[in-house]
Amino acid sequence: MISLSERRDRRAGMWYLSSSILLLILASLVCHLVSRGGLKLWSCALFEMTGMYCLTCGATRAAASMWQFKILESLWYNPLPVIFVTCMCIVILFEIIGLIRKKRIQIEWVPWISAGTVVILFIFCMLRNLGIIGPI
Repeated sequence: MISLSERRDRRAGMWYLSSSILLLILASLVCHLVSRGGLKLWSCALFEMTGMYCLTCGATRAAASMWQFKILESLWYNPLPVIFVTCMCIVILFEIIGLIRKKRIQIEWVPWISAGTVVILFIFCMLRNLGIIGPI
């Protein structure tokens, strides 16, 4: 007989898995529409007012490049979409393994990945604003 906590873990695993897959599908759809020119997005307000790039400047173009499998070009625009998709794929893989093994795997390194992503974006933003990395 399955205990209540095991049932709760399995339900949580299914929820994480389905929401992660849905999020990747939605992000892929947006990237596809942007890369085909069917979706026009707004410009960066910070860049318009100050002339400085923000942490997410270039992320839309990076996501569109990643959709076309131009990974290096995507990293040049902004590393955020590559990091996001890589992390989402790892989470989906862990959830599938947990469902197969019937025991949810705790991913304890998520806060470190989140903090690391923010640090990478800050460094990338500073290098871009200092002119060390070329403009978008």
